[in-house]
Amino acid sequence: MQSADRKVKRAEIKLAAFIAEHKIAHAVIDHLNDLLPDIFPDSSIATNLKMKHSKLHVVITNVLGSLHLCASDAAKEIPTECEQLARDVYNHFKSNSKRQSQFKAFQNFVEVDVHKILRPAQTRWLSLSSVVDRLLEQWDALRLYFDSKRLDDRECREIQKRLNDPIIKAYYCFLSWMLYKFANANAYFQSESTVITEMHTKMRDLYRNLIKLVMQPECMLDDKLDKIDPTNENLYLNLDDIYLGLGVRKQLSLPEVANNENDIL
Repeated sequence: MQSADRKVKRAEIKLAAFIAEHKIAHAVIDHLNDLLPDIFPDSSIATNLKMKHSKLHVVITNVLGSLHLCASDAAKEIPTECEQLARDVYNHFKSNSKRQSQFKAFQNFVEVDVHKILRPAQTRWLSLSSVVDRLLEQWDALRLYFDSKRLDDRECREIQKRLNDPIIKAYYCFLSWMLYKFANANAYFQSESTVITEMHTKMRDLYRNLIKLVMQPECMLDDKLDKIDPTNENLYLNLDDIYLGLGVRKQLSLPEVANNENDIL
């Protein structure tokens, strides 16, 4: 049986969904919050509703913040060298037309689209999804370019070292594959159309898709999904059975990575 507090929260979420679905002005909830207890004085749910327009806005938009927090918290396990590589590469070409022109020759040589390196303007990993994808797209051209520049200065040597590190590239492949899942959900919830009514279904699907990557198949049953403790390591798959994306699989298959596989996992 649901607790009284949980029932109130459920009612507030349903009210928020109703307001959003019918595009009702958020200010209406201020009056509705006072009106409902007066109409239903015998209802403990109605009398305990505490949602005005500020809280309404938080309820409707909080899912986006949750996605950012999940991605950012998980990204703490990613080596700092990965993010530093993106920043160093961007800074190397920033406002330097000569370097950009030289790099273009390498892009043409490996027959990759002549795209600029994107600026990692924010520290939130959801915002870096496009930066990661662009670096992977240009990886071979960048590697050849910095191979030719490795004697120029220490910065170029550091970048060249990281671009030639298959483990660093494996992390980038994993980030590209995983951030795509979060970015898709993020874009969906920022849609101009009303989506809060589908929020639970979409978040449940995302949750299922994420935990099935690391947990045993029997955990995926609908009647068990809400009861799963994601911190219970006894439910985890063996490391060898965890799928990390095609890009990571290709990197793991490289001979020079075989002895360092545990460093990636």
